[in-house]
Amino acid sequence: PLIANYILRSHFESGKGVGVAVSLPKGRASLLKIRGRKAVVAGVEVIEQERSEYRCRTQMKLKIEEAEDFIDGTLGNHHLLVYADSEELADLLSELGFEVMLY
Repeated sequence: PLIANYILRSHFESGKGVGVAVSLPKGRASLLKIRGRKAVVAGVEVIEQERSEYRCRTQMKLKIEEAEDFIDGTLGNHHLLVYADSEELADLLSELGFEVMLY
């Protein structure tokens, strides 16, 4: 299974509710952000997990080739990490009618 280990914790900003700290595998993946009919996709490498008490519960270090362009062109903060090829993901989203920006 993709998720082998997780911990249920409190939400880091409020201390209330539940935040899930998930251990994710290293390797190639894609970052995905969808807003309306627009999507941003970037190919990334998951380098390692991080564990800060002062940030979101599931944290990781990623390597992105065009990091500055991605940050400038993205549609906000929260992104999905998808273990899929970024070009294949972008093609699928285009076929589904999304306007896609691929990094």
